[in-house]
Amino acid sequence: MGNTLNPHRQLSVNQVLFSMVVEAAYAKAIKKSVSTQRNYRTAVNNLEEFLGHKDIPIDELTPSLLQDFSEWLTANGIADNTVACYMKKLRAILNEYFKGEKDFGYLFYGVKTKMSPTKKKAIREEDLMKLLSYKARNEKEELVIDIARFQFLAMGMPFVDIANLKIRDIKNGYFEYRRHKTGVTVHVSMKKELATLINKYKAKSNGRYLFPIINDVGDNFSCQAHRSLVRYNYLLKKICKKLGIPAVTSYVIRHSWASYAYQEDVKLPVISKALGHTQTFTTLTYIKGPDDDKVAEANSIVLSRFKGIFI
Repeated sequence: MGNTLNPHRQLSVNQVLFSMVVEAAYAKAIKKSVSTQRNYRTAVNNLEEFLGHKDIPIDELTPSLLQDFSEWLTANGIADNTVACYMKKLRAILNEYFKGEKDFGYLFYGVKTKMSPTKKKAIREEDLMKLLSYKARNEKEELVIDIARFQFLAMGMPFVDIANLKIRDIKNGYFEYRRHKTGVTVHVSMKKELATLINKYKAKSNGRYLFPIINDVGDNFSCQAHRSLVRYNYLLKKICKKLGIPAVTSYVIRHSWASYAYQEDVKLPVISKALGHTQTFTTLTYIKGPDDDKVAEANSIVLSRFKGIFI
């Protein structure tokens, strides 16, 4: 059985060097997202540093070696979820290379490869209101605030999908976009405020994209979008510092929309569809849960149906 990822098909596992696997993984990763490419390289770079930049045969990778690598990462201040991400990428690199020949899952039984739930990133409504009502001092700030407003008005629309939004996608009273990450199509009905922003940038646009984020020429879309996202988050944080509120990023705006919707009793599947998630489990990681008072209130409501049963 052929394997297009493995250019050294005639070699046995103990003849394949780690560098061969890495070279093939990097070649294939060109078709993946920029973040995946970056995670591949960072995971590999850390393992190479741990190994003292010594190239080793694949069969010298053992569960104990990877356990030591995991502990080395932790000792060097790498967060648990980042360690899990690196391990997951290394496992994917190995399994893709040897697909149909060998499963390397057993190497990772002793290390963490599953991400733990992270702290919810939503911020208080009054802080987000301060940001979205901020009066820009220059054109750069104006664009950043307008994108932040657009993102929130469009149900937490991801920055990469805003960057990819084209003028032809704007219909009469709505637009649809296909999520870059999941491929899920999201339908957005245009409220007056959203339509005002769209008309503002349609009038300014000289190309196919609504917002002046992506150039029609130059680097590929993913690279341009990533660099623009970094600048966007940087400028958002600068504005937040001026306003004396917690730092806001594209991700915070997305989390906040989901949390506010949940607090308004919008059903989880509806929020999930609005965010373009494929699973409601993912949506739960975005939502800031109810506080203890809400939980106590819920218990009181349930127990009120059993009055006289308990002493």
